[in-house]
Amino acid sequence: MCMCTAQRLSCAPRAPRSVAVARRVGIAAIPARPVLTPRRHVAARHLVITAAVSELGAKMQPFSGCNCYHLLEKMGQDKSMVVQTLDDVHNMGFSVIRMWAFNDGDSGRMLQITPGELNPEGREDLDKLFQALDDVNVKYSPKAPMRFMMTFTNHLKDYGGHKWYMRKATNNQNDNADDFYTNDKAQGAYKSYVTNLINHCKTGKTRRGTPYFDLIHSWDICNEPRNASHQKPKDVTAWIAKAAEAIK
Repeated sequence: MCMCTAQRLSCAPRAPRSVAVARRVGIAAIPARPVLTPRRHVAARHLVITAAVSELGAKMQPFSGCNCYHLLEKMGQDKSMVVQTLDDVHNMGFSVIRMWAFNDGDSGRMLQITPGELNPEGREDLDKLFQALDDVNVKYSPKAPMRFMMTFTNHLKDYGGHKWYMRKATNNQNDNADDFYTNDKAQGAYKSYVTNLINHCKTGKTRRGTPYFDLIHSWDICNEPRNASHQKPKDVTAWIAKAAEAIK
């Protein structure tokens, strides 16, 4: 899947189908370093992807990338598969890798088990993933390293996401992902999680001393945000704006 940036922050509750891969995507990608001002969304030719304009006037540069959402999960299962994937991504000429920076559940090597907190075992796998990326960059392209686009949550049920936040916020009484956009407790857990994750990335370094932030291209607020059951797109756009402001 090839990614081409548009120069706006997407507030679309549901993105159009991708011509390139015939699947829906909904991304809110924010450069990891600049201070950002959200703007209206625009569609790229093949894929809706989002960028933002910094208050200094600098724009995110166009890039090519791929979607390897499973890297964190696989790092805890088969490191050699992850390393081979990173090698392949480099050999295909991509510079950005979109990956799930979340894995929510109740036990095991999840990145989040207690709402808002990083689970130590999942955090260890995340550290190993940054190390693997740094190793591949040094091996192939130290002057033009690949970087991660880090997705914070999922509106779909896979890997936890909004349904998991709703279950935790309501003591398993409600798992409607669409209710996430109006549930303060669920949103508060998401905000705490994102804050802890970003702080970890701010302070983390690989064995070579590469700061994790140098290996991050952008933040992705949510995968495929939408509100199908309530048909209230304003709830989605209001949450995206609030989340983007908190991440800035």
